Amino acid sequence: MPYFRLIFSFGLILFYFSSEAQTTKSIDSLRSLTKEIASDSSSNDKNDLVIISQFLSEAKQIYSNEDIIFAYQQLAAVNYNLGNTNQALRYYKLYAVELEQLSKTENFKKQRFEKNLYENEIKALTSKIASLEQESNESLLLYNDLVKKNYWIYLGLRIILVIGALLLIGWLYYKYKKPREKPVVAKSPSNSPTLTEVLTATKDELTKAQTELNLADLLVQGIITHPNDSFAANKSLRKKFLIHQPKSMAGGDGLYIATEKYKTIIAIFDTPGYGAAGGLLSTRIYNILEELVQEHHIISPALILNQLEINLLNIFPAGVPFTGGINMALCLYNSTEKTITFSGANMDLFVVQKGYSHKQLGAAKSLIDGSDEIEYSNSELAVARGTNLYLSTEGYWLQKGGHDHKPLGKPAFEKTVASLSSQPIIEHEQVLNKIFNDWKGGNEQNDDVLVLGLGF
Repeated sequence: MPYFRLIFSFGLILFYFSSEAQTTKSIDSLRSLTKEIASDSSSNDKNDLVIISQFLSEAKQIYSNEDIIFAYQQLAAVNYNLGNTNQALRYYKLYAVELEQLSKTENFKKQRFEKNLYENEIKALTSKIASLEQESNESLLLYNDLVKKNYWIYLGLRIILVIGALLLIGWLYYKYKKPREKPVVAKSPSNSPTLTEVLTATKDELTKAQTELNLADLLVQGIITHPNDSFAANKSLRKKFLIHQPKSMAGGDGLYIATEKYKTIIAIFDTPGYGAAGGLLSTRIYNILEELVQEHHIISPALILNQLEINLLNIFPAGVPFTGGINMALCLYNSTEKTITFSGANMDLFVVQKGYSHKQLGAAKSLIDGSDEIEYSNSELAVARGTNLYLSTEGYWLQKGGHDHKPLGKPAFEKTVASLSSQPIIEHEQVLNKIFNDWKGGNEQNDDVLVLGLGF
């Protein structure tokens, strides 16, 4: 029984292929005859219709669209030659329909081929991107591992160097240490002070001196002009903040603000030293500014600087008792014209507009610093809505701290105020205070600090 099925299946296969071969041979013959008929444009034999019709039938059996279109075309041409206009028109319509259908099929195949091509390219690119991402992640992990390993190696080397330095110092100390001489006990007169008594007396004198300095600061606190008082008293500038952090109870940094109608004078200054002496000098400068502005009605920043230097030199006819001079910045704000007139003595004006910062530079000379006198000059700046202005003494960016015990730096201050341009000016005080205190950490404060911010 299995052999019979095998033989039967094999016979069916032979029949199928022989039938296919016979059909292929038949349609090839009919195609050749049809082409001969087509080459004779004047053909009008009815037998030609039979041949072409048979060719059309065979073409339909094997679904050959090109042969079907060719057959319809020749049937239309032969019928037209025979005078069968209606039949010719019918076949011509069928020819046009098949031709259009073939065109659509070809376009569809072409579009599908292009779509498949694009999809394959996208898949290949996606696979490539995934492979590159994986390689990138692996490289990043490898880099992080190398960084960690290098960190621990570097840390180990530093520890070894420190231990080696300590051992070397210890060895040198014991090698060159002088032998301790035996103390010679000598009888001293009964009225000579002992070492304990001398140390106690010295400690009492130091305590007394420090107490006197603290008392001087406390006494000066009552007579000096505090920047916070000047800041709070002025109501014409609404958007503003002030950071005042003296090194001791009294400080040498000062602030002066005065408003007359629509014009406001703003000045900050940094005197040498700190404590009681700095506070007294700061108060004297404040009083001179008050006299120049209120009594003599001088409001030009450059003229105020020039006259202030003359007045200060007159205070010290025997010579200035300190070095370094006095740094000062002066601004005149005209609320009607929306302008700032600026002049500075070794102090700049920081301007932030639309997130970008720049500086209005003051003269590279401090007041009464011992160098040749100069004529200070003004520069003018238009103040648009959203502009922020900052005046600061150098104590802010000269503060040492951080891991390397280095100064904070003026560029860090400029970048910080530029980054705060989108926030209300009143919030800048908290941010700048935090940055300063975090940087200082447990280190001693180096100098008095005064920062003034104005928003428009």
